[in-house]
Amino acid sequence: MVDNGVLSSLLRKRVSEGELDLYVLGSSSSEAFDYAIGRRSTYHPFWAGAWSARVLRDAEMQDYIAHILRRAPRESHILLNFGLADVLFNARYKAVTEGFYDFDLLVREAAEGILLTVRNLHASGFRSVRPIFISPVPNLGQKYWQGIGPGRQLPNPLMGMMYHGIFSQVAKEAPCVDVFDELSQGASRCFLLRPEFHRQEQDHHPDYIKMHEIIRDKLFGIPGTPPCREKPLEAHYPYHDIWITTLRKRGRTRRSTCC
Repeated sequence: MVDNGVLSSLLRKRVSEGELDLYVLGSSSSEAFDYAIGRRSTYHPFWAGAWSARVLRDAEMQDYIAHILRRAPRESHILLNFGLADVLFNARYKAVTEGFYDFDLLVREAAEGILLTVRNLHASGFRSVRPIFISPVPNLGQKYWQGIGPGRQLPNPLMGMMYHGIFSQVAKEAPCVDVFDELSQGASRCFLLRPEFHRQEQDHHPDYIKMHEIIRDKLFGIPGTPPCREKPLEAHYPYHDIWITTLRKRGRTRRSTCC
């Protein structure tokens, strides 16, 4: 991690060198960047709830992405934070309602959607496109999931391996940003989220405040990205559900809820 003693000078240097725009597309765990950066003219939180990687294979979704990025400078950085919705929600829904059990296929389809998006963005002129994997699966009990979707959740170890599997397949063809070394318990524990990064109240997202320095350091490794806050927020703010299905139909992006 970046030493706190040099953080202020690094931030000043980043600003003086000039910022490039940063666009973050993906599911709700992308809010980690809202927490890390905050409201800033060069930061564009284009994420949405329930945005899966598999749906990226649809032509309509690729058209939507091209539409929302049509005015983005081509030198901008684009981060694609996908895969968690497929693992935590789509897989369970398909298993319960369809008897689906080919989870290797689901992983391949999710990876295909992310890589298709990378290729299309490169073809449209964007030079800096990075898939990111910042939200290892937390180890939650079945009670947590009772009010979220149908039936029992899949085993946590299975979901942890599926999320890492999407990363592994994407990383073969595209440079990725990931936090498995920093946030997960490693391969022996199926890459589940380390307990110290769970929220105090159960949630399927990590604690964005506790992972602030990790996200900050990952962004420092991408030249020209907007600087992060010097210090993390002290409390979580209310989450606003804005679903990708609604945004796609309207051809809109979410209103920024960054603090």
